[in-house]
Amino acid sequence: MAEQELSLLVRLKDEASAQLRQMNSEIKANAEEWRNNYGAITEQLKSTGIALTAFGGVVVGALGIAFKASEEERLSIAKLSNELKNLGVNYNEVSGSLEKYFSSTQKTTSIARSEQMAGLSQLILTTGNYKRAMELLPIALDLAAAKQMDVTTAALLLGRVAEGNINALQRYGFSMTGVKDAGTALNMIQEKVKGSAEAMHSPMKDLQNTFKDLSEAIGLLISEPMKNLIGKVKDIIDTFKDWSKDNPELAETLLEVGLALGLASMAVGITVVAIAGLRAAFVALGISSG
Repeated sequence: MAEQELSLLVRLKDEASAQLRQMNSEIKANAEEWRNNYGAITEQLKSTGIALTAFGGVVVGALGIAFKASEEERLSIAKLSNELKNLGVNYNEVSGSLEKYFSSTQKTTSIARSEQMAGLSQLILTTGNYKRAMELLPIALDLAAAKQMDVTTAALLLGRVAEGNINALQRYGFSMTGVKDAGTALNMIQEKVKGSAEAMHSPMKDLQNTFKDLSEAIGLLISEPMKNLIGKVKDIIDTFKDWSKDNPELAETLLEVGLALGLASMAVGITVVAIAGLRAAFVALGISSG
């Protein structure tokens, strides 16, 4: 009877040991798999975080560029509108024909609408005549393309010539032989640079202009919310400036607390990153020592 009991105990012990060995093997295998998955998940989270940060930066940057482009367009129109008003011309009455001209010319020459508008503004300032400025604008565009100068500079030069200052052309390589008056000078320039703007048409510049037009359109949509936001931020800053002048000691204390909190946040962030790294290391060491 004792031998049977002893044999039973030995058999149970052996079975229990086998079960324990199997469980230990499964735990090690699962732990190894978890360690590998943990590393993969950690890397995936890091990659996702970096990607989301980059995406957020791109979106914010793109909206900022769009708002800036929209503001530049608005200011250019305001400038041209004021110049026309000084000549007794209502911008709203000519804006449709101007936009049609600018858009058509942009397609055939790759010269952006904003550049044409700036050139027209310069011609209006120089000549003091809207109709005359529109007549000279195509020549200014050709001159800019032929001499590789910006449209505003070309318009300024052409406007001076139209007003009688023909000697200004010599600095840009034009021969003044036989040229005695502004009309002759303008005809000579037109003959020499005719067709230059269309000849310099560039698909790459067309693409840049398309993106710029798109940015302006998007900027126009977000301009009011952005202006409201900027206004609120400015109000908060102005309020704080006024309050800080009346309460310099308290303002200094708050700034010191803010700096301390900022440094503490940085320290916590560094600690969290370090703990995450140590945790991964402990997991790896725990598995290898098991």
